[in-house]
Amino acid sequence: MSRTSRGSVLAIVTTVAMAMTPIFAGGCPGPYENIKAESVKKPTKKARPPDAPVVAEEIKYDEDCKTKFQEDGSKVRRKSPQQQIDAGDQALQLVDQTPDPANKANAAIEAINKYKNALAQDPYSALATYKLAVSYALVRKKGCAIALLKRLTELQKHPDFENEATRMIKSVDDEPAFKGFHKDALTAAGL
Repeated sequence: MSRTSRGSVLAIVTTVAMAMTPIFAGGCPGPYENIKAESVKKPTKKARPPDAPVVAEEIKYDEDCKTKFQEDGSKVRRKSPQQQIDAGDQALQLVDQTPDPANKANAAIEAINKYKNALAQDPYSALATYKLAVSYALVRKKGCAIALLKRLTELQKHPDFENEATRMIKSVDDEPAFKGFHKDALTAAGL
């Protein structure tokens, strides 16, 4: 047989096989052909539960303060604390600008140390007292912040420190650092 005749025979066999396939396929029943399909129930719609109200995580503050703020000022020679206050202000700016929580905490601790140094130089500085209270509030040391605000009210009673202390006390209401314990801060400041 020649090559073309073999190809034509193969084409004829393929065509006949394809034509007969539906006949043979339809002749044998499948194993499930006589069984009727089970009806499936449509699922019922359930009411969607109401969304749970979003509750802000409660901030936990340290209510105690082991630091002594009332020292005997008679032995302290008053110096200008402005350089330390400025250094503390720079550290507080870093707290606002830094997104990393660890760096924020380090900057807040640096501010606390600078304001403590300022108070060591001038224990009657209402500005250093107020800014130290803000710094403590940023690290959630509520007890120390409240103690410092109470100290401002004590400074307000002395004529030499009254004006600056009064000015700092008026700032308490608008200070965002005291937001978590605003009512307690106002009470401590005598407002």
